[in-house]
Amino acid sequence: MSPELPPHLIAAMPHAQRSDLDYCALSRLADLDALFELYGHIRAVNPDRQVEYRSVHQMRPDDSTGHLVVLGGVDWNPAQRFVMRRVEAPVEQVSEDNPLRRGCFQVAGDRPGSFYPVIDRVDGLDVLLEDVGYLFRGPNPFNRQTTVTVCNGMFSRGVLGAVRTLTDRQFRDGNVEYLSRTFGDHDSYSILFRVSIINQRVVVTPDWTAPGTVLHTWSEKTE
Repeated sequence: MSPELPPHLIAAMPHAQRSDLDYCALSRLADLDALFELYGHIRAVNPDRQVEYRSVHQMRPDDSTGHLVVLGGVDWNPAQRFVMRRVEAPVEQVSEDNPLRRGCFQVAGDRPGSFYPVIDRVDGLDVLLEDVGYLFRGPNPFNRQTTVTVCNGMFSRGVLGAVRTLTDRQFRDGNVEYLSRTFGDHDSYSILFRVSIINQRVVVTPDWTAPGTVLHTWSEKTE
């Protein structure tokens, strides 16, 4: 489930208008890097399964009860906001009305904390040096027989980093082993982690086994 750009941004993009002869439906979607990466990977590892991507505004009644992957932050993806409220993980994404200090992930419980992206001033420009990525996986709150996976970040770079932790062939096996070692047979788990960005362009795939990468973990086993 992918977020859509807000109306004022879509209005400034001719190819996002259905009346345009060169209309492109994907132009309306946010986090396209993450969607492209994730959709291709899921299709590749599930060649006999029907895999579909959907804009949050194009959700159908049956979409919420299947195996669901939700991309993007709570600002542009109402489905993300709803899912994060329904799962049991003690993590909340908090937005701030500031294009740079966009907000943070807040953790409640016995290990409370707030985790912010790192933005610096370089050559007169605001540069995102490090985002915060978030991954949750557990039973789908709308159908406990299926799963929901959340790939999130404060900025789009963090969303892509969250996806690439489990799609990048150089790191995915080690990251999967980290999940198995850390969470065992728990049904639900979440992980907050650093996502480094080079030159505002290159998202460095997070290696959860590297010291200092993981910021917070949580898990729960359903009896």
